[in-house]
Amino acid sequence: MKKQTYTPEIKERAVRILIEAAGDYPSTWSAIPASVQTQSQEQRIKEPERENIKQANEIIRKAAGIEAQAETGRPPK
Repeated sequence: MKKQTYTPEIKERAVRILIEAAGDYPSTWSAIPASVQTQSQEQRIKEPERENIKQANEIIRKAAGIEAQAETGRPPK
């Protein structure tokens, strides 16, 4: 089984979230599940945002191509 490695940014973010959540719980150990849940919720939000950005970029590329064709006098495909 391959050991999973994390970037320094991910580690720093995890520690920051844990520190922020620790004040709401009686111990650090009880704050860990809450911080993991927070991270997974944020990740679920970011994934659709990435997909939306990809779709928007594709639309912009197509629109730019159509505009370029119109400027040259060629009909769009």
